[in-house]
Amino acid sequence: MLEFPGMTADDIKVFLIEAEEQLQSLEDGLLELEQAGEDDEVIGQIFRAAHTLKGSSATLGHDKMANLTHSMESVLDLVRKSQLEVGPDLMDVLFECLDVLRVLNREVETGQESGEDITVLTGRLLDIIAFAEEGGSGCISGESEAGGSGAQSTMTVVDGGIMHGPGDVELRIAFADTCQMPSVRAYQVVDRLSVMGNIIYTRPSMELIEAGQDIGELTVAIEWDGDSPQPLVEAAMDVSDVKSALVVQVRPAGSLKGEVDAAAEASRATVASGPKESEPTGVEAGRKAGVNRGSRSATSTRATTVRVDVARLDALSNLVAELVIDRTHLAQLESKLAEKHGGDELVAGLERTSTHKGGVTTWLQEAINKARMFPIDNVFRRFPRMVRDLAQSQGKEIDFIIEGEDTELDRSVSEEIGDPLIHLIRNAVGHGIETPEERVAAGKAPKGTVRLSAFHQENYIVIEIADDGRGIDPEAVKESAIRKGLISEEAAARMSDRDAVNLIFSPGLSTSKKVDDVSGRGVGMDIVRKNIERLNGSISINTRLGEGSTFTVKLPLTLAIIRALLVAYDSRIYAIPLASVMEITRIEPSDIHTVHKREAIRLRGDVIPLLWLGEIFSKRGEERGAAEWMAADGRPEDGAAGEAQSRRMFAVITSSHEGQVGLVVDSLVGEMEIVIKSLGSFIGNIPGVSGVTILGDGRVALILDIPSLVRRVVEERNGAERG
Repeated sequence: MLEFPGMTADDIKVFLIEAEEQLQSLEDGLLELEQAGEDDEVIGQIFRAAHTLKGSSATLGHDKMANLTHSMESVLDLVRKSQLEVGPDLMDVLFECLDVLRVLNREVETGQESGEDITVLTGRLLDIIAFAEEGGSGCISGESEAGGSGAQSTMTVVDGGIMHGPGDVELRIAFADTCQMPSVRAYQVVDRLSVMGNIIYTRPSMELIEAGQDIGELTVAIEWDGDSPQPLVEAAMDVSDVKSALVVQVRPAGSLKGEVDAAAEASRATVASGPKESEPTGVEAGRKAGVNRGSRSATSTRATTVRVDVARLDALSNLVAELVIDRTHLAQLESKLAEKHGGDELVAGLERTSTHKGGVTTWLQEAINKARMFPIDNVFRRFPRMVRDLAQSQGKEIDFIIEGEDTELDRSVSEEIGDPLIHLIRNAVGHGIETPEERVAAGKAPKGTVRLSAFHQENYIVIEIADDGRGIDPEAVKESAIRKGLISEEAAARMSDRDAVNLIFSPGLSTSKKVDDVSGRGVGMDIVRKNIERLNGSISINTRLGEGSTFTVKLPLTLAIIRALLVAYDSRIYAIPLASVMEITRIEPSDIHTVHKREAIRLRGDVIPLLWLGEIFSKRGEERGAAEWMAADGRPEDGAAGEAQSRRMFAVITSSHEGQVGLVVDSLVGEMEIVIKSLGSFIGNIPGVSGVTILGDGRVALILDIPSLVRRVVEERNGAERG
């Protein structure tokens, strides 16, 4: 069991949040560095991420993580100083370090040691450092490492000469009483200020900050050439848990630096016992990262965000859902009372209250939904590394482009969509993109393109995965489906290219000629479809042979509340997600024909199979299906059938990627917002049902799973064709 003495559960939670952010920043920076080459700003980002991880892990007491990040930091410092070039070997080692750091971070999360040995990896990093020192113009000293433990001084010196500006500014930063890791926040403040000017000193020193010393206040002196020190104050206040940032003094340029130089010898003697409060220690931290100092005054805003446990948001969402149900019920009661007592003053007052409550509930619902929204970038950020590794393993050159990463969606949706997107992107890389040799032979550029984009469309989020690869061959898909026994040769001959391509979602089907780590097993795409449809979403394919493919995923912004069409059948109410409803048509007995042993209608030249809800949910409903409703001569029978026609039967045309089905219903109740409730583990899964909702009058309505109902009809049709 892994333990961290002196650390509370809240301390560990804060560390995990911060560590995940820094690990992702580290990964993003490494990917950008590999693609774009050496860039001072990118290198600085990577260095700062490693430095922050070193400080926070040392504070926590995770020695393995602290030692590994310290070695990475030393290597990156050489890169910053142009003493070490960025090449494939170095990038591979840094990516390996990142993978190990994620394992070590997982140790903190689970409390279980992984047994990960960092000795070999740190040894390789030390070899790189030794190589650079031998071939470089100078040696690495304690003063050249940001955050290093140089024995010569308590000051942390990081590359760069002295800036000469209008003055030196000393800031005093105080942290909130609730701040759980002040040393980490102190480092973040110094890091933020270091890109605005040269740090002259910090009090306490950076070594003590990194060691996790309990910090009440932080003093930072910085060379500043701006007209006002206000941007420095704003930059410090941008850091979480900073309570105040005050300008203590402004001195002529170089004066504070001179005092530090004069006190350097004295500070060496205080390393073992700690610095005196009256002595400024610590120093120049931070290479310029291409930031225009002074420009922050126009754009900087004070942080006004707080972290909220997702369990609290879920609880609020459930309460709002109950309010939505009550709002509907209240509106129904108000409408009935208005019909009976239209002129009554009390009824008029109830109407005003009902209208006001409805508006407030709608506003509250929208506010909670916005609070639950996350940028889809949190999902997208995991894919560049995956594409990079997969492309390297297959000898392919791929330009991976991400668009619309700021698009927001509900947290519950973002948690569920990650795995389907992984399958789709892996297929785009493995199946879609050709090798450089194949692309050149086909007259294409050797480097392929995979594009991942997201955007909003009404109340939905649309995600597209597009590639400029070989495309999907409908004939190859048909051949594989016939070989697997999924369709007959006769059915394949009648099948359109669109329907043939959609067969890739069938279980067990694969067009790959060999089995590898990416494809060939016939699993994955059927799971992708099921998972997306479970989210009340849809997936479609647009492909051109030799030009590429585009997979389009359409998902609701939230899974809690949706708009639905309420219908009645056999005195029961059912809810159909409005996204699946194409149109509604009234049907007559003469409109119904039998095709492949199933009733169907012709609508604008298309044959739409009919599905009577009684076939699934009611034995009585099955008995009063089309056969009872329609006489042999096409006229309604007397009795039950005539009664059925008098109630005007409707066909609700629903659609999924597999096709269209007309649901036969008695009547239309109306369109409204419904709150989705799970059936629960006690009831389990019911075929054709995705959940339930509570109506305003307290009745329970089943929410129909349209994709599964369409799939049922399609399978029956294919079985009839094979028979």
